[in-house]
Amino acid sequence: MLNGSGLNPGFYSDLRHDDGHSMPASHIFLPYPDSDSLIALFHHSVDTVDVYGNYVPSYLYYTLLDMTLDNGKGAVVQKNVILLSGQFTRCGVSAVRHGNGRDWWIVFHQNGTDVFVQFLLTAAGVDGPYFQVAGVVRAMGLIGSAFSMDGSRFAFMEAYDDLDVFDFDRCSGC
Repeated sequence: MLNGSGLNPGFYSDLRHDDGHSMPASHIFLPYPDSDSLIALFHHSVDTVDVYGNYVPSYLYYTLLDMTLDNGKGAVVQKNVILLSGQFTRCGVSAVRHGNGRDWWIVFHQNGTDVFVQFLLTAAGVDGPYFQVAGVVRAMGLIGSAFSMDGSRFAFMEAYDDLDVFDFDRCSGC
């Protein structure tokens, strides 16, 4: 894709450039609200080591694609916009449609904490970050997260510890 190289700057992406990104759910593509041609990409890569010796992301990125460009093949029009820096678990990115049926909630988790980080994608752009404390402290890299099909539940799992299942309000994001 035009201007598509160089996503996820950092040593891990450089190391894995031939094989692809092997972290599950590290990227999520979402249709941009009220647009037939724009696609939002929320993503992260491994680029630092935490106090536990785990390779973890330290940046949450946003990239915007316009599928009308390059004769309909699409092009990246904004790339690697840093939404937030810190240390985040490698659980990846989860998203669910807002209760209004148009916008999107995007959820990440801070590493070594019980804090979830949320953004709201609207037709006006990306709002947030919003922080919510829930569950227990999570720090390992072997983690997964997902929303139920109806968006009323959010599950977060650490392979060596436990599974948290939360009620989720798609209107308030809590």
